[in-house]
Amino acid sequence: MKNESLKRRVEVLEYIIRTQDHRIALLENGGQVVPRNRPKEYGKLALTNDLAIKRLRKIVNHPPVRPEGVPLVEESEWQALEDTMEQNYPTLYTRLHENEKLSESDYRMCLLILAGFSPSAIALLMEKANASISTSRKRLLLKIFGQEGKPAEFDYKLRFFLV
Repeated sequence: MKNESLKRRVEVLEYIIRTQDHRIALLENGGQVVPRNRPKEYGKLALTNDLAIKRLRKIVNHPPVRPEGVPLVEESEWQALEDTMEQNYPTLYTRLHENEKLSESDYRMCLLILAGFSPSAIALLMEKANASISTSRKRLLLKIFGQEGKPAEFDYKLRFFLV
């Protein structure tokens, strides 16, 4: 019991330190997550200036009116996002699918989180309710990391998991 308590305290302190380091990195890089194994300039430019991410940001900022049944984000745009993120995080697919196979929807949500989209933007792009996105993030925290917690914890853990 005492060892478990001490182990949990160490985990919490390590999490706080990583979170603080992450916040500092975000401030230094204008809000962009930069993989640690690449130069800061490369990561910032790759994610900020990537055409796939720019197109998705345009959809978020100015959602097009589409006939019912026509998805807001086309398959080619999802594929472009996947290609971009896998270039920046080469082990992305493998590491996310290590323990358990993710659904396509879960994987896309992870891509959008890593690309820096807010939960409300993710909800819009995936055409789901905000509450559904929050629930999915909590479920993914348990599924991928084996921990219960708040949806925002999943976002932080996902970013630290890959860098």
